[in-house]
Amino acid sequence: MAESDGIVVFCKTSGCTNPVAKQGRICDPCYLKMPGGRRSCPICQSIIHIKQKKCAKHMLDAKGGVTRRYRPSIPKSVRKAAYQRDSYTCVRCGLEGRGETHEEKIKGFAIDHVIAHATGGSSELENLQILCRKCNSSKWLWHL
Repeated sequence: MAESDGIVVFCKTSGCTNPVAKQGRICDPCYLKMPGGRRSCPICQSIIHIKQKKCAKHMLDAKGGVTRRYRPSIPKSVRKAAYQRDSYTCVRCGLEGRGETHEEKIKGFAIDHVIAHATGGSSELENLQILCRKCNSSKWLWHL
């Protein structure tokens, strides 16, 4: 697997190096050591814990063997252009950045994707907006 394809994460059990489908999960052998019932994986019939839907191999296969997708950072030039376009002001509440330099003005602000990266949005200037931390952290409320 190429490094740029993503990152493989491992079982959260201390000392275990088995890959898992998502960060913070436990691999099949460690899961089976936990108390509770056992059942068969619906695909390959291997023994899994009663709380699991399918074995770790099939969960990894469903994600292409990669558990965290690589996402390049927004280039500094594009980030700076977004701040300058929005005049260092939150587009939601109108809070203005204070200071003399770019670094001082951006404190307390975040660059936000209008269309989320996870849903196919790009990191092009047209899809970026400036939000204060408060508006950015409460953005999910806008969609309710």
